Amino acid sequence: MSPTQQPTPASPVLALPPAFEAFYALQYPSYLAFAGAHFPLAEATAFTSTVFGALITRWDTLVGSFNPTADAWDCLSLRLRHHAPLLPILSQSPLHYDVLVLTALGYTAAATAAVTGREPSKIRYLTHSTTARSLGSLPDEAAPPSWSRSRHHLPPRIRSRLRPEPSHVHHGADQTSPV
Repeated sequence: MSPTQQPTPASPVLALPPAFEAFYALQYPSYLAFAGAHFPLAEATAFTSTVFGALITRWDTLVGSFNPTADAWDCLSLRLRHHAPLLPILSQSPLHYDVLVLTALGYTAAATAAVTGREPSKIRYLTHSTTARSLGSLPDEAAPPSWSRSRHHLPPRIRSRLRPEPSHVHHGADQTSPV
């Protein structure tokens, strides 16, 4: 090797805080699933990586907050609202929308609470208030769109991830297909 030729230095290895690595391992699959309901897989993967990149840049502030898990989820949720069209879901707040999407993806109230950093009772309330409408407590003509009534309006990539509808859900005469 000549004196003018320098070996290419190895890329620096970044040592991430162990708490971030644990948070990433726990939350990444759920964040990706949520993003995947709004983007094709490649875009969802890139979007989720960008969110975690934003989280690590402010990790010290995040872990010092009152509820780091909720603040991290809110970062994901807010960024998603700025980069993707929302699904046609009737919701009363951003958290309500997020809960409905996670529920449709098969998340239980406890799992949704863990992912969003919210109290399980709040998640149960949000899912219960929606479930009552979706199971037909309102007449068909008065009921707002809900998951079981408007699945045909959802993109195929999320429809394929929904749990089957209970067989006791009544569809109006104009709604013969459950999906």
